[in-house]
Parts: sequence; structure tokens; C-alpha cells
Amino acid sequence: CNTAFDFAICKASLDISVATNVPAGRCLAKLIEYFYNLGLRVVQLTYNLRNLVGDGCTERYKTGLTYFGQTVVEKLNELNMAVDVSHCSQQVGWDALEVSKSPIIITHSSSNAICYHDRGKDDDLAKAVANNGGFFGVVIAPGFLQDRGSIATLDDFAEHVIHLVDVMGIDHVGIGTDICANGPGTGVIYDSEFPPSMLGEIEYFSSHPKEFNFKGFREEHRLTQNYRIDGYDNFGDWPNLTVKLAERGFSEKELRKLLGLNYLRYFRDVIG
Repeated sequence: CNTAFDFAICKASLDISVATNVPAGRCLAKLIEYFYNLGLRVVQLTYNLRNLVGDGCTERYKTGLTYFGQTVVEKLNELNMAVDVSHCSQQVGWDALEVSKSPIIITHSSSNAICYHDRGKDDDLAKAVANNGGFFGVVIAPGFLQDRGSIATLDDFAEHVIHLVDVMGIDHVGIGTDICANGPGTGVIYDSEFPPSMLGEIEYFSSHPKEFNFKGFREEHRLTQNYRIDGYDNFGDWPNLTVKLAERGFSEKELRKLLGLNYLRYFRDVIG
């Protein structure tokens, strides 16, 4: 989907709607207009590690946007593309807020106030994103939601949603599962196990030493092969999220916002 209206068309025809989102790198940043013409509308400024735009969330020293990164944000604004800081360092998030003329987005992350994770976001940044008209999608990744060492639950997910709604307001929070797994109606049923490459178990390039984890995740980030939570195994379990959030006290109007209307509002405001 390239516009908010495209989402409405898909819903009316009962089709699946997709908005593409990729991390920025040197190649993408130099060819933003090309990727825009291919349909890209949401760009993550970094993945977990440092790039020419700025620092990712799992770097040893987490600094902010580079001068080049500033020009990337300005170009995204010019094209009415969304600036996503989900995998960025906190400082890149703050810098993006300062540089961007449009609201920024955290498409998939968690609340550090509930459970600390390098991929999570602090309350002050979340609140600033909301005050600027942005959006925060809550993940369903088990290691981001809790650190007990046991399987995560729908209540763990709900705790992050509830807290972020308290911090940001009901109009700025939604769901960003961060789960790529098998689901109903897909042409190909993907392996639901977490890809070994995400855990650094295979080499990304043959020239890299085996110990080099190109994704940037380390043991303390609690990634496991069982990348699911109790009650949510794949996208077919999406109704379970609705039921759990309703059980935790959200009204029908609030649920509709959390389940998609808030993201649609952001998409319309920033992208069109």
C-alpha cells in the first residue's frame, strides 16, 4: 500500500494489505527515490549495528545521527516517507525527532519501563514521539517482553501496551509483532523456527569469521529458536490479541485504535 486509501481499498475487497519497511544502508540511502518508486514508504534509519546514517541499538557506544543521516531524514521528509527508529539507538531517536519535519514512527519495539532490552524504548522518548504525532507498535518477540527465562505470555504483551498507552495516550500505540512466521492463506508456509542466521550460527559472508554476528544481537538479548509466545503462534492467532486486550480493560473503540486505526492515522498524516 502506497497511501492510506490503498488500505481502505484492500479492506473493502478483503485483500491483505502490505506497507513495505526496510532498514537504511548506504545503497538505500543513495537511491531513496528509486525505492520510493518501487513502493517503499517506511524506512528504518538503522538496524542493530552502526551504519552511515547512525548507531543501532546494540552498539557498544550508542551515539546519534551522522551528518549523512540528517540528509537522509530530510530526503525522507521531502518524499513523504516515514522515519522509523525501531532499531536505532535512543539518541538517533532523539536526533530524528529534532531533524524531521514530520512525525516519526517506532513500528516495532517494547517498553524499557516494563522490561529492559536494548531494542526497547525509554518512556521519555516514547512520550516525545507521541507529542509529535507519532506511533509506537508493540512487538510480540518473547525476549523483548520479559526476562524470566520462561515462555512469554499474552499478558506480558498486554503489560507493554497498557504502560505505553499510559505514557503516550490511546491514539499513539498499536501492534507491531516483529514476527515473520507461517500464517493462514500464505502461498508458502515458512519455517516457524527463528532463523539461525539471526543468532549468528552461520556466516553471513564467507569472509567473515564464524564468531561475527552480523545482526548485532548477543546472548543478553534473549533470542531463542522458539520465537513465539503462549497464545500467539502465527498471524492466525491475531484474534487472541484482541481478546486479551479486551480482558485487560480496553473498550471496543480503544481496541479498534490499537488494532489498526492508530497506524492508519499516522500513515495518512505522514505518507498520504
